[in-house]
Amino acid sequence: VAVALTVLGAGFANQTEVRAEGVKATTNLPEKAKYDALRDENTGLRGDRTKLLKKLEEEQEKSKNLEKQKQELENQALNFHDVIETQEKEKE
Repeated sequence: VAVALTVLGAGFANQTEVRAEGVKATTNLPEKAKYDALRDENTGLRGDRTKLLKKLEEEQEKSKNLEKQKQELENQALNFHDVIETQEKEKE
């Protein structure tokens, strides 16, 4: 009886060991797939970020140029206003 229990116990130990390895192997596969998917998504997002940063810089440059043009037009308008006032005073 003792020998039978020892053999039976050894069999259970082997099954447990095999099952543990089996679980570990199947767990690693989905984890690797998740990792690969997240890495690919990260790479894509970094590419998108680079494009968006470039577009942001371009838009900031446009905004800067438009602000400069606006200031120049405001100065011209003030100069025209001064000229008109001067001409009106000369007519009086």
